[in-house]
Amino acid sequence: VLRVASFTDGVRDESARAIRAVAAGRKSAPYVIDVRSNPGGFADEAAATFGLFAPAATPFATAVGPNGAVAAKYVASAPPTELAVPAPTALAVLVDEDTRSAAELFAAAVRAQGGTVVGQTTFGKRSAQSLVPLRAAPNYAVRMTTARTVDATGADVDGMGVAPDLAAGTPSSALDELLLRRGAFFDFATYFDRLNPGLDDAKVETVLSRDGAKLWRSFVKSWNGGIDDDDALPDYPSSVQTAAARAAQKQLTRELVADATSRRTLPPRAVEAVLAR
Repeated sequence: VLRVASFTDGVRDESARAIRAVAAGRKSAPYVIDVRSNPGGFADEAAATFGLFAPAATPFATAVGPNGAVAAKYVASAPPTELAVPAPTALAVLVDEDTRSAAELFAAAVRAQGGTVVGQTTFGKRSAQSLVPLRAAPNYAVRMTTARTVDATGADVDGMGVAPDLAAGTPSSALDELLLRRGAFFDFATYFDRLNPGLDDAKVETVLSRDGAKLWRSFVKSWNGGIDDDDALPDYPSSVQTAAARAAQKQLTRELVADATSRRTLPPRAVEAVLAR
């Protein structure tokens, strides 16, 4: 899993070094690139980062000026040999409502390359700005929108965003936070692997999209909640601790089953845990 906070200068090189540090000696690997809450940055840096996972010259985006003329074309560029990373066997990108601008272009390019977009529909900002110096005031400039960008497929979804292939909502409820603290999502990934032994990485997204909600409902009914006797009433006798833990587990299970029944998609943390396993 590679987290990219923004596409600032040098991100391609930093990303390549991080990947090489954990994948030394591997010729291929599956990738999950996390661009959630990524505000964008430089389109050329995003295209260069995309070049780590796509063949050189693969279309990334096009900037179109006010008169409809092409202002710039962005394509993937091959990294230097010392920054080459293992070839992708599967590619997924995590997005949310705060994924913007160049990060949206990155997500769209990953999809065009055969990858999977996971998360929420992105913000929908595709305009490009430039600093225009003021002749009457040499030390000042005006930041103006000078172009709009279309993605690798030529689509302009400014104001609409990039819709995910596999929807997953943002975990914001107290219940989701409790599940995260108690390791439920890691346990779900283990549960998923046990039910799907030897499943090819390229097919994981398909199974999650088709059966994810059903698998989650089945999982929460049997999950022990990560509640130990000591968690309940640590200063009380063991018999009281056990009774309290059982009561807490029953209550948590009821809440989980009710929540799981209302969900149409997996909790996003569960998706992340499976993809990163």
